[in-house]
Amino acid sequence: MATGGEAKVREGDKLIIEAEKCLKTNWLKWSADYAGAAHAFDKAALCYRNGKAYDKARQAYERAAEAHYKNAGSFQAGRSMEQAAHVAKEMKQMEQAAMLLETASHYYHESGHGDTAGQVLTKAAKLVDPVNPLRAVDYHLACAELHLVEDKQREATKATRNAVNMAARARDLDKLKEVLEKLRALYEELNMHKQLWNVAAIELVLHLHRDDTVAANDTVVDAAKIPGFLESDERPAMERLCDAFQERDGDAVVEACGGVVFRSMETDVAKLALDLKKKFEYSSPTHTASTSKPSSSSSSTGPSSTKSPPPSASTVTAVSSAGSGRFADMKSELFGGGTTSGEDRENTKQKQPVIEETVESQGDKIERASEEEREEGERVARAEMTETAYGGALPDNTRILHCFALTRADVNSITSLCLSE
Repeated sequence: MATGGEAKVREGDKLIIEAEKCLKTNWLKWSADYAGAAHAFDKAALCYRNGKAYDKARQAYERAAEAHYKNAGSFQAGRSMEQAAHVAKEMKQMEQAAMLLETASHYYHESGHGDTAGQVLTKAAKLVDPVNPLRAVDYHLACAELHLVEDKQREATKATRNAVNMAARARDLDKLKEVLEKLRALYEELNMHKQLWNVAAIELVLHLHRDDTVAANDTVVDAAKIPGFLESDERPAMERLCDAFQERDGDAVVEACGGVVFRSMETDVAKLALDLKKKFEYSSPTHTASTSKPSSSSSSTGPSSTKSPPPSASTVTAVSSAGSGRFADMKSELFGGGTTSGEDRENTKQKQPVIEETVESQGDKIERASEEEREEGERVARAEMTETAYGGALPDNTRILHCFALTRADVNSITSLCLSE
């Protein structure tokens, strides 16, 4: 036994067949019966809708609209197309529904019902607003143009104002500038001075988002030419915001945007003004200090985060060149001449493990030293290293090692060079 929904769907199928028969022609029927077809399509769409066959219902409404239009019934075509849009909305197809409402608007406008056409476009804008704000801007502007054709400037300003809010939501500054110019022209034509002050405030926010302080200052100057602006609340609010932005003071910018002038704007325009603070966000001083300066616990238990720089390329080249440059002279003075005896070389080889162990321990001591004591620590460490390796008192001629402020890598290289001779 068929359910109620299935019965409605079968009834709609029969009506579709009947509507298609009305569109056929033959030798005895020279023209299609568009009126009968449109009526049958509308009834079929209603049956499909009651049977929850939404896709078939939408298609039937579209075919009904086409039949109405061919029967010179533009207004009825708009009604059927609007019903198709409602079905698409029930199917969660918002963009498809908006396109159908746009087509319905054309039908209404063609039939001479401009107000209804504008209302339908407003509905389309609300449908796509969450997913495509820029498309909503176009729908609002089209609605404004329809109102202007009907010589209804105030309704046109309302639609344009909605377009401003949508452009601010989309964060499209170029589109916002274009819409603000149209809104300014409408307000000037109607001599709506208070609304012109508000437009100037939005233009100021727009220029500041572009970091164009020159244009921002010009906006404040040009706004002074609007009657009553100098005594308005907008003037001090705009001046405070402009000064705070030029001083790069994020807190002052937030305070200026939190005033009545900017809070009374549309929601997305007010959010756009508050977003100016993001241009001055930076890491807090506490965070910077904690990351740049090592803690006392880390300096006492482990090596510092700042390490000694590696030896330069010139230093490595000088060390690897045996018997040349200042290191050759240092070797000569250190061992008392250009040639060393076998006993001296044997003593030096015996002391090599002590030197390497001392270099490693003293190097760790240098890494644990703080930044401000590093230079002095290196000098003391080198002195202790050499004195330990040579059993206490250091010969005068070996003091030359510390006159060059060598790094630990340099000392290792010098030791290897001396042992190789």
